[in-house]
Order: sequence, then structure tokens, then C-alpha cells
Amino acid sequence: MAGKSKQNEKDAISTRAAPNVLMICIDDLNDWTGFLGGHPGARTPHMDALAKRGRNFTNAHCAVPVCSCSRVSVMSGVAATTHGSYEIGPSYQQL
Repeated sequence: MAGKSKQNEKDAISTRAAPNVLMICIDDLNDWTGFLGGHPGARTPHMDALAKRGRNFTNAHCAVPVCSCSRVSVMSGVAATTHGSYEIGPSYQQL
């Protein structure tokens, strides 16, 4: 019985330690969200509410200076030097 109790305790601890992560990526919004200073042309009440409840990373850097290519790196965890997507070229625009 004691062994089973210890295993249940370990399971409970590992379950509590798991973080709850929600990553929101929005292209071309810049710092127009309310919680980053806002902009007269943008209203973001729901994002502002989420920001109050969570953690915000305000010192951001991108892997590639092109939106879609940078997203490839963020979502795949692979550097642009590996996946080869650096720019929106004619072949990409034809897709």
C-alpha cells in the first residue's frame, strides 16, 4: 500500500507542475494592443484581459524579417538556415 501511495503522490506532483500555455501570434498588429500602449485604430479588449491574467513577453525578436518565414521558424522550432525560407519569392506567390 505504501508504494502505491507514493506513486499517486508522484503523479499528483507531476500533474500540478505542468504549465498551461497559450501562445497567441498575430501578424502586423505591432504594439497596437491596449496592454502594450494601444492605438486609436485598434481595440483589443479580449487580448487585454488575457494579458492581465498571464505573462507577456515584450522584448520580442523574430527569426526572419518576413512574417511567413519567421512563423515557419517559430512553429517548427527550425532555424531559417535549416528550413530555407527567407523571403516571399515568385514561387511562393504562385502557390
